[in-house]
Amino acid sequence: MSRNVAHESIESGGGLGDRFALGAGRKRPEYKPLDIHCPNCGAGLTVVTERAQTVSCQYCGSLLDLSETELQVVGAKGDDAQWRFALRVGDSFRHKGARYEVIGRLAWVEDGETWDPTRDYLLWNPRRGPLWLSEYAGRYTLSVATHVMPTSDPFVDGDPGDAMETYDNRKWVLEETGRMTLSYVDGALPWKARIGNWVQYAEFADKSGSGEFYEAEKRSKEIEYGIGHRVSPQEMRRCTGKDEKVFPDLGEHLDAAQKMRRFKMAMAAMIAGLIVNAVLFGLVMGKGSLVHEESVAASRLAGEVMTNEFHLRPGVVKVKISAPQLNNDWLALNIGLVRDEMLVHADDVDMEYYHGIEGGESWSEGSHSTTKYWRIDRTADYRIMFQGGGNSGVNETMGRAPSDVGVRIYQGAMVPWWFLASTIFCGALLLLYGVSYASWRGHIEEEDDD
Repeated sequence: MSRNVAHESIESGGGLGDRFALGAGRKRPEYKPLDIHCPNCGAGLTVVTERAQTVSCQYCGSLLDLSETELQVVGAKGDDAQWRFALRVGDSFRHKGARYEVIGRLAWVEDGETWDPTRDYLLWNPRRGPLWLSEYAGRYTLSVATHVMPTSDPFVDGDPGDAMETYDNRKWVLEETGRMTLSYVDGALPWKARIGNWVQYAEFADKSGSGEFYEAEKRSKEIEYGIGHRVSPQEMRRCTGKDEKVFPDLGEHLDAAQKMRRFKMAMAAMIAGLIVNAVLFGLVMGKGSLVHEESVAASRLAGEVMTNEFHLRPGVVKVKISAPQLNNDWLALNIGLVRDEMLVHADDVDMEYYHGIEGGESWSEGSHSTTKYWRIDRTADYRIMFQGGGNSGVNETMGRAPSDVGVRIYQGAMVPWWFLASTIFCGALLLLYGVSYASWRGHIEEEDDD
């Protein structure tokens, strides 16, 4: 999970850098750092950006409001020992060939979980403007302010995975929403910051799966928007010059849109596998040519009954047995394939069929037929031998067979159980993956509700 927070623009007009109406492309006038003294302890401080409205005193920890004519102490910055920032104020960050400097740091806490903060770094380059580097659970993102607005309210209650569009026709997927409280701040910031300030945020992932994100941040009645991308540990080491101890590898991280795409691709593959195996199962079930058909009266099944002879070639033989008169009855048979008075194959057949009406609705269970598959290795004449009986209802005592028995013999058949097993496996896997997807969506939703 990541928590990226869109931040207020440093520009008074909300842009990403000074743009002049005349002489576009000329160099930005150099800013001369402002030297001030802390009204609380008298220490000298240097402010590296003219747009800073809050600065912390590194000597006494006071937060100073620079927006007024006279400097005012507006609170304490907090204790930085517990927040374990990877970067310090003054550290360098190289991005797209330019050097940025860390001029501000913040720690945000959600639901009072001080052990699980979001850490933000304000990066400043006087000629390119600000960037925001955010970190949660060791994963980093880099973002800038944007004027591209969403076509709908990003803070309206929605489920994770819901789609949203911005006015540049890009589509985004809701990843998470929440409300965080400012618990630590130092350096210089472009707004008046006090410990205890809150921010409501909504984060969206690029629906195309590019890995970019769009975020909205609300403070009081003001809403700011940002756009950014994730920064890998390798990129962090390259940009800061620090080693793996500071930015260790954490493995692949997928945002909500990427996870949804993977889920959908996997489910599409499973659906295709399910359809293919189901079709193959149906085709195999219908494979084979009918070589013999015969019916045996129920009254004859008390003793051994032999069918007429039929001719078979080596291969798989399908034997389809039916009991059409079963009516809330069960039937148990011993059957065998006989060649030259020798039993070649033997099997048990159990059939039952029950039905009725319960609660005004009709129901049924069981079947009037079943199928057996035998493999033979010799061309010859064969016969089927039957013997058995049954009874009605739940009576377990073997009695007279309740139905005539029909038999159909097919040669050149194929055993379909592998395709049936594959169909069941694909169906079970699809169901499991669907439950996993729903659980993932629900888990994110529960986190938001909490």
